[in-house]
Amino acid sequence: MNKILNLIFLNSIVPITFPLIYFILFKGPFEYLVIYWFYLSSFMGIVIFLTLTLLYITKNIGEAELKG
Repeated sequence: MNKILNLIFLNSIVPITFPLIYFILFKGPFEYLVIYWFYLSSFMGIVIFLTLTLLYITKNIGEAELKG
């Protein structure tokens, strides 16, 4: 029973907190959030979300270096 409750907790809390953290830290583009919500509470959703976040960070670092 505890394992089931833990899964329900993770599947409901984690997908909500990731986008919140993302928006607070990066004020990220809306389309990333939309893509992520399609995969709500699934492992692939978290993987895709983290991949997009890394791409977003590296893109911003690259642009900052170009600007000097």
